[in-house]
Amino acid sequence: ASLSTYYLSHKKIEGLKAVILDAPFASYRQVGREKFSEFWLTWPLQYPLSWLIDNRYSPNRAAHNWPNLPLLVFSSPKDKVIPNHHTLELLDQFKTNPQGLLQHVETQSTHTGTYNYRAYREKTLNFFEQYEEL
Repeated sequence: ASLSTYYLSHKKIEGLKAVILDAPFASYRQVGREKFSEFWLTWPLQYPLSWLIDNRYSPNRAAHNWPNLPLLVFSSPKDKVIPNHHTLELLDQFKTNPQGLLQHVETQSTHTGTYNYRAYREKTLNFFEQYEEL
């Protein structure tokens, strides 16, 4: 989700009408640093190791260029892989988008578990239907 955010901020794709992201994050380096801090062996090296992570394609470097596309974002406070605060940080950077084009749904699912729930599948289908005629 995060690499596609960067890509879509730099390339115009003909026919693309809307985008859905599930648990995107703002910075590869920030996520890496957080993951390094969770293990006792890498904890003391979390900052130096995080500088080895290529951050060129992080979404926070491209959110200001986001095209005028409707965006539906799912995130969850129960996500242990990409904690919710990473997605919320990215959403703050999307505030430059026109009002109404950004929808955020906070789920109660685990990482990659969003579509295990009927309500989130229906939300996705409704989102697609809303923009299919554009």
